[in-house]
Amino acid sequence: MSCTFRPARRPSPYWDKVRVPGSYNYRSDATADDYLAKAGGYTQMADEGETFVVLPDGSAEKLDRSWLPLGSRHLPPGSVIMVPRDLSPLDFQQVLEDSEAIFEHLAVAGAALAVITAK
Repeated sequence: MSCTFRPARRPSPYWDKVRVPGSYNYRSDATADDYLAKAGGYTQMADEGETFVVLPDGSAEKLDRSWLPLGSRHLPPGSVIMVPRDLSPLDFQQVLEDSEAIFEHLAVAGAALAVITAK
């Protein structure tokens, strides 16, 4: 059994929501929280409250994140834990940093085209 954090054939919106995505060996005593800890835990982009488990029979269950059981449910072999992205409003500083990077790349591309066409 492996608890899998892997992208689909095309990039998945779940890929960067745990720190170390991957497949982990099955342990009968391991809980969902154990596998999430092995994957390095949630990233800042993860929506912890909407984590769900896809079971081997194809059904899906929301991971119980309440304070009492705290992910104590043992997973059957072949389960996949899916962690969605947090859809909360965008961080303004992150938007500025991303915009700066885009404009920087456009400037470099423009300068390269100017050098190429000048010859």
